[in-house]
Amino acid sequence: MKAFNIAIVAAAGRSTRMGFDKRFTAPRPLLATTLNNIQRAYDLMVVVVRPDDQITATLESRDRVFVRVEGGESLGASIAAGAKYVHQHHPSSSVAVHLADMPYLTAAHCMYLRRAHEDGITLPVYEGQRGHPVIFSADLLDELCELNEAEGAKQILKRHSRRIKQVAVATDAVLKDIDVKDDWNSWLRANNERKCH
Repeated sequence: MKAFNIAIVAAAGRSTRMGFDKRFTAPRPLLATTLNNIQRAYDLMVVVVRPDDQITATLESRDRVFVRVEGGESLGASIAAGAKYVHQHHPSSSVAVHLADMPYLTAAHCMYLRRAHEDGITLPVYEGQRGHPVIFSADLLDELCELNEAEGAKQILKRHSRRIKQVAVATDAVLKDIDVKDDWNSWLRANNERKCH
């Protein structure tokens, strides 16, 4: 069976620290921005959302599959839901696990990591800190499928520490997510500044 370059995007979180749903809030809906930024790096994106999420036409694409999951606000449960889809439809493919709230990442960053990936687990490191996305080989899909609310992917990293390849990168985009309102406001300001130049 043909192997594909696949991303699992965990997008079912509750944004409790933000006070609003950052995934769909204007003027720059975070989920759409993240997906559009990294799309070119992948053949398929498996986006894990909540059962009640309204997926609009602006999010839909022939290169995206939306998987709905109960309890997906747990990162482990979201990853497992995405991995089960990949395991069923593309079992010989590796997967890159993404967070939906990392809009500074670009397709170029992701392709750089993908080219570095050979086997096992590949992850980016910026100034000594590990970031995202994390790429898992197809033989680890079974373990990703078993993740739950109590066990995140960090447990898999511990079990397979000898199979981890750390790739040094020159950007903190692999670390920067949007967790609190200050992050959100800084991101919006940065986008406005880019538009003005």
